[in-house]
Amino acid sequence: FRDILRSLGADEVVPGGQTMNPSIEDLLNAVRACNAKGVVLLPNNGNVILTAQQVDALAEDISVRVVPTRNLPQGIAALLAYDSSAELAENCQRMEDAIRTVRGVEITRAVRDSTTNGKEIKTGDVIAIVDDEITQVGEEYLPVIDAVLREGSAPELVTLYHGEEVNTATAETLVDALRQAHPKVEFELHEGGQEHYPYVLSLE
Repeated sequence: FRDILRSLGADEVVPGGQTMNPSIEDLLNAVRACNAKGVVLLPNNGNVILTAQQVDALAEDISVRVVPTRNLPQGIAALLAYDSSAELAENCQRMEDAIRTVRGVEITRAVRDSTTNGKEIKTGDVIAIVDDEITQVGEEYLPVIDAVLREGSAPELVTLYHGEEVNTATAETLVDALRQAHPKVEFELHEGGQEHYPYVLSLE
């Protein structure tokens, strides 16, 4: 994901993850490293948005704006909407418009027994987190992802990023099965390299 973000124009990528949210100092140092008068921060995590919003007051002589991306798919959509010839405010608007067209889905396994939204979850179950809310639970990745794609209106494009614990061949087999089940949807597969989440999906 770090390479993908940089390839789309991100000047600085601050490490983060499920258990290591960046500090205000981490974000402020990254803002200063950009050597720019105006910087857009993409938190890419709902837990980082409030921290990111505190950076502007500390960044002397730098105008810092936060586009409240809650996951990596939204961050990528925002970067794709960025126009280097546009003003800061216009770019923020473009990016915010873009993230509203994307649903981010994180697929992982439950680490403990719990009950969420009326769903009984056992340790080891596959869970789908759609825009910060658990919507599907099951035993295997394919049925859970298939159920997510059948929620609401069907997406036109699904971009699937496989994590570090999933090899490319396994991910390709999964995507092939999804293509057969959803022939009208376009699928793309990329290596995300993320920890904790075997699959992250962008639904557009």
